Amino acid sequence: MAERTSRRPDEAAGHSLHYESAPPSGLILLGLVLAVGALIPPAFQALEAGVPSYVISLVGVFIGVLPNFLRRRVTLTADRRLVITGFRQHVDVDASRINAITVSRRGRLKFGSAVAHWDGGKFPIWQAMRYTPVPRSSWSLKYVSGRGGKDFGDMVYRLRVPNPALIIDGVEPPAWALPPVTPQPPLWY
Repeated sequence: MAERTSRRPDEAAGHSLHYESAPPSGLILLGLVLAVGALIPPAFQALEAGVPSYVISLVGVFIGVLPNFLRRRVTLTADRRLVITGFRQHVDVDASRINAITVSRRGRLKFGSAVAHWDGGKFPIWQAMRYTPVPRSSWSLKYVSGRGGKDFGDMVYRLRVPNPALIIDGVEPPAWALPPVTPQPPLWY
């Protein structure tokens, strides 16, 4: 009889795990508020000068979708390498060389990123991460939904497989990484 597993299809041996990360939501919100606040006076002047309102609407749409171009691809390869590409970052490091992953207080409040420390230095990792079973093109309109920030913890604790000494600070473990709960016998008074 075949053994049943609850793993995702690409978690089988020999497959890479693909994630898509985005900038921290607090920074996106702050950036959008600042951009809109800075563009409101010129928009009113443009309307008074006779610029069609649809041009101003297109500028607003562009500002709204701008954070989508800031996404990064994160891949945990079958040979246990962590590869991060996109938006001015390219990291390719052996997962067993990563010493620690920490999230500062700002990062926990969604205004900062996590930091991975390894023997060659350190690099930031954005926590707003979604698991994507199939790597998608950055131009694709099809969006594969995930579990939001839960996938960041999933990826971080998967890094612990090739590196059990990995220090993890400030990252909530996924359910599969928690030790099983043993039932306690009832207390009789």
